[in-house]
Amino acid sequence: MSVILIMFIIFGLLVLAVKVWKKSKILSLVLTVSVFLVLFFIGYVVYNSWYHTTPDSLKVTVQKEKQRYTISGVWVKPLDAYRFDTDYIVLYVPNNTMVSNIKRNRYKNYNEIDVAGLKTAAQNYI
Repeated sequence: MSVILIMFIIFGLLVLAVKVWKKSKILSLVLTVSVFLVLFFIGYVVYNSWYHTTPDSLKVTVQKEKQRYTISGVWVKPLDAYRFDTDYIVLYVPNNTMVSNIKRNRYKNYNEIDVAGLKTAAQNYI
């Protein structure tokens, strides 16, 4: 219901902008630009809410040393800048085998996080 109401308001503002054009061009332009800014913002939010990573986005390597396996991964398709840097990956092991030793750095203060990869990705993007 609220989507229909928003569409009616946007359509009404555009019609009002067209009707007001002969009387006040500035008011008409302000109405038109504000409607397009709102539409752009709504489109941006909808586009970013459909983001999903796939298993192909992560390249995982497994190394075996005696009876110890080390799993490391690199994002092939980088995560978006607004994604949480505390996201995690769930790994399934066969036959309900217990994973005995998991080391994952926990950060109490986000300022301590190594952001070298993020800075490199940002520099490459620019």
